[in-house]
Amino acid sequence: MALPYHRVNNADDSAGKTWGFEGNNIFILLGALLLGISIVSEGMSKGWPVVAVIGLGAAPAILGGIWVFGFRQGRPPHYDLDLLDTKLNGTSWSADWKNQPEPFWRVHGR
Repeated sequence: MALPYHRVNNADDSAGKTWGFEGNNIFILLGALLLGISIVSEGMSKGWPVVAVIGLGAAPAILGGIWVFGFRQGRPPHYDLDLLDTKLNGTSWSADWKNQPEPFWRVHGR
């Protein structure tokens, strides 16, 4: 007697986690860290002041961390983009319809 086979699609329901980070957030942090290391390496090789190099190198990691931990980790999908859209367009998530021009036929007297 064979065991019954049931398809389970649990992976389709989740974006997954890598080292505790949801979805692709780890790639944002790793990219920011890599950019910071590149800036520090380039600045040191060109002889820039150490304080400026460390400040410029830390900026991508700090900004990436703020973006991930402030606007992505533990939030609903697309929360960061919706928040940006709300801040740019006001309370609605679309164009401001009150300030749209009149339709073409009204302007040209039809």
